[in-house]
Amino acid sequence: KAIVDNYLSTELITVSVDEYGVKGLELFHQKKNEYALLHLNNFRKQLIQHNLRIISLYYDRISLKRAAALIGAGLDEVETELCEIINNKLFVARIDRPSGIINFKTK
Repeated sequence: KAIVDNYLSTELITVSVDEYGVKGLELFHQKKNEYALLHLNNFRKQLIQHNLRIISLYYDRISLKRAAALIGAGLDEVETELCEIINNKLFVARIDRPSGIINFKTK
């Protein structure tokens, strides 16, 4: 229940999978489920994307470095997830890679 409440909030949440205690669940347990690692990676990906959506609500423009620091993930990981969100048209943003700036736009 706490995971869902955090995910539905408009606040940044931790992307550390260990903090949520999901590894004990059968879906994420490697000995019981051959796809457990894939599920854990997808869960982390969703947490990062949630945080990017929240950042887009509060910032018009932010550096990629700062976004990664707020989220608690690596630059490459944040950029990859941001590109996926943009390609899926969940929100409109542009990445200025030479300067490392993300410009969020409203639809």
